[in-house]
Amino acid sequence: MSSKSFSIPIQVNPMFWAVAFFLGYMWSGGNLTLSFYLMGVVTLSVFVHEMGHAITGLVFRQKVKISLLPFGGLTERRGKPLKGWQEFLIILMGPAFGFMLYLIAKSVYPQTPEGVLRQVVAFTAVANLFWSIVNLLPVLPLDGGQLVRVVLQGIWGTKGLKASCFFSIFFGILFGFYFILRQEFLLASIFAIFVYESWQIYQSVKFLTDEDTDVELQRLMTKGEKAFDKRDFEKAKEIFSQVRDRLKKGVLYNQATYFLAEMAFQENLPEETFSLLKPIFRELNFEGIYRFHRAAMETKAWKEALQSGTKLWEITPSRQLAKDNQVAAEALGDETAAKGWEKAANA
Repeated sequence: MSSKSFSIPIQVNPMFWAVAFFLGYMWSGGNLTLSFYLMGVVTLSVFVHEMGHAITGLVFRQKVKISLLPFGGLTERRGKPLKGWQEFLIILMGPAFGFMLYLIAKSVYPQTPEGVLRQVVAFTAVANLFWSIVNLLPVLPLDGGQLVRVVLQGIWGTKGLKASCFFSIFFGILFGFYFILRQEFLLASIFAIFVYESWQIYQSVKFLTDEDTDVELQRLMTKGEKAFDKRDFEKAKEIFSQVRDRLKKGVLYNQATYFLAEMAFQENLPEETFSLLKPIFRELNFEGIYRFHRAAMETKAWKEALQSGTKLWEITPSRQLAKDNQVAAEALGDETAAKGWEKAANA
């Protein structure tokens, strides 16, 4: 389901309603009528929070889209790169809008008559105060963690981005233990997930360099990928070679290298494929390792052939791989390994 509010597209995942109702039912103590009211409060609170991000994004001429997902909201942004302080404000306005909703509910509460409505207003105040505070904790992907990321990245570039991941892991573990001591096991579990997500984020950016965030180079990579998709290999090679010449290392460098190796592989140039992939072997995915293995076998680089073949075997064992590894082991004079691979090939 989707709609628009103030020119902001809004998409709601059907599971959002189920989770919102479950939370309302849990917090209402099983009161069905109150559950639906609290479900409305959950929806309003998430919506207001995301509107804080979205409206501020519009102020900075970003195209925004709000999605209400099973476990929260997400505001996607597209547009020109923002300055650090602009991104900081966009992130901060989410909790700020939630805090304003808390202040409104708090001011209305004394005048609210006894009954269900008073319970709903009280819940609105408590929920938004609690969530605004929790959401400002310095743990990714919470807004507090994002604010730390923006500040550290603004000071130290990609080193700051990586540091923010470890910062998040440290505080995630700290808050997780805190909630365990308070026997708030649901919150402790959520922070355990946050710690895992922070580690995953670090894994995805650990090879990132400051040059990888260069918009011009990113656009150049996009042009190269389009040329590759059109099988205009001559143009693609020229573009990816430019990227490699300007970087020498990093994520974009590895991506450009892989595209060059892929073209060499498709053109049946094993020596070129091997020489391109060897320096980035540790960063290769399954397909990259396979291409490196085939190139190593054809160029008789037996040590690398056995290394890559063993890695592939760990992922998807096959008779052909066992035979390849047997050949490589025999060429290296490792009779024990060769016999082992021969046995695997004949199994």
